[in-house]
Amino acid sequence: MSNLLNLVSEETFAEKMDTANRMLAAIASGTGGIDIKSFADLQQITRLGLANKILSIGDQISCRRGNSELIWDVIGIDHDTPSDPHFTHSITLCYHSYFYNAAFNVGERQALFYFSQAKPAGTYYFRVTQEAGAPSDVGKYFSFDLPAVAAKTQLVLQGAFGASLHGTAAKLYSGTTGNEITTEQPITLTRSEAQPESGTFLGDVSNAVDLTNNVNSLRRALLGSNDYNCSAIRQYLNSAAAAGSVWSSKSRFDVPPLWRSNLAGFLNGMDEDFLAVLGEVQKTTIVPPTSSGETAQPLTTSEKVFLLSVSEVYGTTGAEGTAYPYFAAPYSDLSSPGNGADSNRIKYSNGGKRSLWLRSPYY
Repeated sequence: MSNLLNLVSEETFAEKMDTANRMLAAIASGTGGIDIKSFADLQQITRLGLANKILSIGDQISCRRGNSELIWDVIGIDHDTPSDPHFTHSITLCYHSYFYNAAFNVGERQALFYFSQAKPAGTYYFRVTQEAGAPSDVGKYFSFDLPAVAAKTQLVLQGAFGASLHGTAAKLYSGTTGNEITTEQPITLTRSEAQPESGTFLGDVSNAVDLTNNVNSLRRALLGSNDYNCSAIRQYLNSAAAAGSVWSSKSRFDVPPLWRSNLAGFLNGMDEDFLAVLGEVQKTTIVPPTSSGETAQPLTTSEKVFLLSVSEVYGTTGAEGTAYPYFAAPYSDLSSPGNGADSNRIKYSNGGKRSLWLRSPYY
């Protein structure tokens, strides 16, 4: 029979003994004489399951991002489950103030059409079969003149949700680089009651995504995608890249966010010792349906920096997690999680209250 100790490395065994000794010391002294001098110390205490002996909900922790100090509120202790099965404990921090109004959507909207093959110059048209804010457009045809375009080109509408597509301008983008393609003549949609006698039919447009024919949902073409897992904001929050290198396309319909060229990733310039202790936890987010016949489904992913969900803030029922202790008594103005006024949910900028993005889809 092999010696059991041979199955455990000396380093692992030493770590386990050290953990046990610290636990015993903590039980004896309340904190085990641990002096927190760094984020690495805080990480070690967390992994030992001693965070609740050192910290309380509502305590604040600060770090540096370039020349700025960021203040974080402790909103949960052992509330989130680490993605790494080797660890059990966690501390969840929420940024205390209002940071930046970065668009949640992948840009303000997505492309309506993706041309997988090159298209010759000519007239093209489509039919609207389902209302997306303008009932008068249903059943109508919309034509536009297109210059010759290369393969992997996107057609992006510029119209407002709720207004007729008649007279709406459109732009072309490269599906490869995400850059706008300039055209000599503007591209403008013209509505007709009957099917045009000439031109190339691109297909029916509705509020469903038709990947087979490379036709997007009209809602997503006018409002943007509400799928957090593929969003530009999720990329931004977890990126340390410089401006211009944060975003990348996640689908054939994605166009760059407005901040693509001038906004570095949220983690860019953050304290290295703070970044070193950030771990991933399991978060569940609803994936919105792409057609009226589909049902929204929960998706669990590993997240390091994330937006909160509706249920995590308000305590509503749902698959996206339970309310953090920070948003309920005795830590907030509420006796229990709910929709009532709670000062812990309010973020300020320039003296005013600001609306915040949550990761839950609104559809």
